[in-house]
Amino acid sequence: MTAADASDDGSGSPRPGGSAQRSFGLTVATALIIGTIIGVGVFNLPTSLAS
Repeated sequence: MTAADASDDGSGSPRPGGSAQRSFGLTVATALIIGTIIGVGVFNLPTSLAS
């Protein structure tokens, strides 16, 4: 049994400290920012129209 086998709980998801690496690239970061800006606009516009 190796250390990797010992940290596997059978759920299929990687645990912290494992060898899985996740990183945001420029495309994902840009999409996240644009989505946030659009989302804020969607919820703020009806509020300003209602008052």
